[in-house]
Amino acid sequence: EENSFKLYPNPSSDFLNIDTDLIDFTVNIYDIKGSLIDSKANSKRIDIQSLKPSIYWLEIRSNKTQERVPFVKE
Repeated sequence: EENSFKLYPNPSSDFLNIDTDLIDFTVNIYDIKGSLIDSKANSKRIDIQSLKPSIYWLEIRSNKTQERVPFVKE
């Protein structure tokens, strides 16, 4: 099953870009332990400069979908 979005670049050290056709969505970032780190509405460019280098999960939620993908902060 294919995601409704693409996340790039991955890994990244400063910004993540989200390529999606979704219009009304929320982006949540979770640490490796599952704690919510950040949440943004309808944002297709996410600033991750303040995150420590690690593996995180980016989740997109909309009325149509709820999907998570891992990303690496360098």
